[in-house]
Amino acid sequence: MRKSAKYSLALVLILSLAASGIILLSPIKAQAVTTKLRIAQGGDPITLDPYDSWDSASNDVILNIYDQLVMYTPSTLNFRPGLAVGWQILPNTTIIFNIRRNVTFHNGDPMTPYDVWWSLQRMLPLYLRSALFNSTYINNATANPHHWNWSEYDNDRESFVWLLFENIKDIRMADIGFWGNTTYTGENATAGDGWDEIVVEFSEPFAPGLSLFSYAATSVVNWKVATELGPSGMKFAPVGAGTGPFKFKSWIFNYKVVLEKWDNYWGQKPHVDEVEFQTILSASSRTLAIKTGMVDLLYPEAADWYDLKDDPNIETWQEAGLGTRYIGFQCLQNKTGRMFGILSNATVRKALSYAINYDEIINGELFLNGLATRMTQPVVPAISWAYNASIKPEDEGGILPIYNITKANEILDSLGLSDVDGDGIRDIKGWTNSSDDFTLIYGYNLGNAVRERVGLLLQDSFEKIGIRLIIQGDEWSVFLYDKLVNGEYDLWMLGWGPDYIDPDTYFYPLFHSDFIWSTNGAGVNISTVDYLLEQARAETNQTIRAQLYMNATNILINEYVWAWCYIPDNLYAWRTTVTGFTHSPLDQMDDLEYVQITPSAGAGIPIEVIGIIVGVVVAVAVIGGIAYWRKGAAA
Repeated sequence: MRKSAKYSLALVLILSLAASGIILLSPIKAQAVTTKLRIAQGGDPITLDPYDSWDSASNDVILNIYDQLVMYTPSTLNFRPGLAVGWQILPNTTIIFNIRRNVTFHNGDPMTPYDVWWSLQRMLPLYLRSALFNSTYINNATANPHHWNWSEYDNDRESFVWLLFENIKDIRMADIGFWGNTTYTGENATAGDGWDEIVVEFSEPFAPGLSLFSYAATSVVNWKVATELGPSGMKFAPVGAGTGPFKFKSWIFNYKVVLEKWDNYWGQKPHVDEVEFQTILSASSRTLAIKTGMVDLLYPEAADWYDLKDDPNIETWQEAGLGTRYIGFQCLQNKTGRMFGILSNATVRKALSYAINYDEIINGELFLNGLATRMTQPVVPAISWAYNASIKPEDEGGILPIYNITKANEILDSLGLSDVDGDGIRDIKGWTNSSDDFTLIYGYNLGNAVRERVGLLLQDSFEKIGIRLIIQGDEWSVFLYDKLVNGEYDLWMLGWGPDYIDPDTYFYPLFHSDFIWSTNGAGVNISTVDYLLEQARAETNQTIRAQLYMNATNILINEYVWAWCYIPDNLYAWRTTVTGFTHSPLDQMDDLEYVQITPSAGAGIPIEVIGIIVGVVVAVAVIGGIAYWRKGAAA
């Protein structure tokens, strides 16, 4: 290349760099930064519609999109006004809620008492809904385009949420002079026109009545939006449906749900701009994500707890939990006809209960790592008035099974279950038509490391008593809605968190026969238990209620319907950049409007400073280039 061309090219480069330096040296206006709270979950939500939600992954999101009439004061179990500014409990059977005014849905619509009434009516079993509701909800699609036919959704729906409301006699707006007029629509009821009360009347006394209206399923939705979106829209993209501190933005399935702050929230205005619920199936990947700053908040695995506690960039919280963890036994024939005759025998279930190493599960480093206590009955010690402290494991002088392989073998031998063909597996011909070998299927949800390891532990123990165990992991929604409720596992590990603070929530959904093929996955069908639980929820005398629950507890323990495993501590972990997080005794990710994100120490250089630094570097390069050019020109 000729020198003149070379010098010209150098000059162009120098002038370009100089121009860049001048631009970068100029004042630069800082751009607004979106603050984002990233939460890791072990599974995708199943639905974002409160109407049909009872799993933790769904409720964690729902509680931030919607509000309930009654809510909890952050970090406590004390009630506070939600969408009801107050309430009056009349003797035995009636609650009157005073509805909050000046609340706005995420699409800008004002919340009205009609929205509250409509939302609660939607929760009722079909036969209890009012004629007025049904005229707008199911049968009026032609007359009004806002009304969508939900009948197919209702018919396919599992019974869990409905059955919580089966003893409600009536839900009505107060002082409706033309009650029953089916031309009445939601537009007629506006906040401030005197229609500010919702009356809930129970068919009989219902002890946990007020608590029921703090449950996520009772969230108030925008009735117009709900009818326009229909079931799929409410389930997967409920845009404009809620009044909560965050509104729905997007959901990429099996990846993340994104919420954005609602600036017109009636309560504490959110501090962060967005909340991401990220689905990370692998427990180890979730732990790595928070340690490397890829997520900000999670429920940590017990096996990783002490590692996270020692991390200077992570804050942790631990407290006694209100949830339970159990191994359920499938006692009935499932919907597809597979026989479970072998586990319908309480003595067989008793034998299996002695083949479970509870101590290893609770204290083993790969399991709960000592961050749990032995579960002894359906209810937890925190509800002390209904808890029977005299029920203990055998090694503490009680009756509950402990790990004892010898005893498990003796029980199975006494039933005549022997290894006829010498293959190491007991033969069960005549007990069931499913197989000659005693083979069971253990189910767990993928991504739950503890439940997976429990399966391996059981597999090893069961082999010692002549039982082959097949371990089957499924994605959360498949595990819960497809396999478990259809009885396709012989045994499984699952947890239960209270929906409201009353023993009713620990007993009725899990052991009443009305909930078989729903939350009563074990298929418990004991008429005496049904009677005791029905009496207990209708009884207002706490002493009598306690005795009814204890009587039911004794029956359930003696029937070995579950293996009572452990009560885990509530564990939370979050980055030190997170402040204002309020841990929930109910083990939920709610009250996120209080959370703030602050920069890490030393992290993040202001863009103006970056401009100056780059400008100085460019200026030095320009000076050097000019010197080089002069030297070349003189050569």
